[in-house]
Formats: sequence, C-alpha cells, structure tokens
Amino acid sequence: MKSTFLILFFAIAAILALFEVNAEPLAEPLANPLAEPEADPWAGRPPGFSPFRID
Repeated sequence: MKSTFLILFFAIAAILALFEVNAEPLAEPLANPLAEPEADPWAGRPPGFSPFRID
C-alpha cells in the first residue's frame, strides 16, 4: 500500500516537473529604472531616409 502511494507520488511529481521545465515565465522581469534608454538608431537622419537604395 505504501509503495503504491510512493510510486503515484513520484509519478505525479515527475509529470509536474516536466510541465515546470517547459513553463513560460509569468511576467517579464522588472526593468532597471537606473538604466539609460537605448539610443535611437534613426536619430539625426532626415525624414524619409532609408539605408536601402531605391532606384
């Protein structure tokens, strides 16, 4: 009787562990409030500027 419960317990624990490994994080980590914002790569270029040639 005890061995049956132990086998079921470990089987359920193994199944839950599989789901835990594949689980997505529930929320994105909090952003660092002291971090500087990323520089805009398009800053300083004229409107309509494209790095691709348009012939």
